[in-house]
Amino acid sequence: MRLRVLWLGDSIVSDLERTGKLSWTHACNWHDCVNLGLAGETAGGLLERVAEAGAEPVAGGRRPARGCDRVRTDAHKTRVAFGAAAESPDPVVILHSGNNDLAFETPAATAYRLQKVASAIRQLLPAARILLLGLFATRRAKPSRRDSILQLNRLLELLPAQLEAAGDGALEYVDLSARLACRGFGAPDCLVPDEAMADNVHLNALGCHALLLAVLERVSAPEDGPARGAEEE
Repeated sequence: MRLRVLWLGDSIVSDLERTGKLSWTHACNWHDCVNLGLAGETAGGLLERVAEAGAEPVAGGRRPARGCDRVRTDAHKTRVAFGAAAESPDPVVILHSGNNDLAFETPAATAYRLQKVASAIRQLLPAARILLLGLFATRRAKPSRRDSILQLNRLLELLPAQLEAAGDGALEYVDLSARLACRGFGAPDCLVPDEAMADNVHLNALGCHALLLAVLERVSAPEDGPARGAEEE
């Protein structure tokens, strides 16, 4: 079934359309994919963008920019995408963020903001299926960075149960390290290998292709199947 899929996040998301252009184009043949990734974006920035998407337009048709024309354009694009998704019977939102936050925030503070983002998305799109991607660790990363990612992913894995208990609807956590590194590249340590990386943080075309396959495989899984909630082992 063809779905409207919003990809919301940071440069890992935006690179899927640029670095992974051929794979992205192929994915768009199967689903109506909209890339809402923004390089340098944080969970706090995402929360602002989602809030702006649900706000009433100000006089002149746009809300004030958050600092520059590019941000204004991205906020407008996000509003348009969310408006179209609200009219779709089965929208899907894929959320990836936290890499940039960990440079100055604790894993706990980052997880808290991502919980707020997921709740805000649910308010705007009550019928949406929301997939929260864990961060992936790489072999190039410093041990301290890997530890921060592991701590954050453990907290993100708990969010589906916490949101459901709070009445904020369903959320699905996707263990991206397991799907991308372990299953995609056969890495027993679940660290993304150098062959998939453009640098210490960003994926190359091969990595983008593998990420798209891993996530869209999950999108195609039944909502009430074993993939619901925390990632299956």
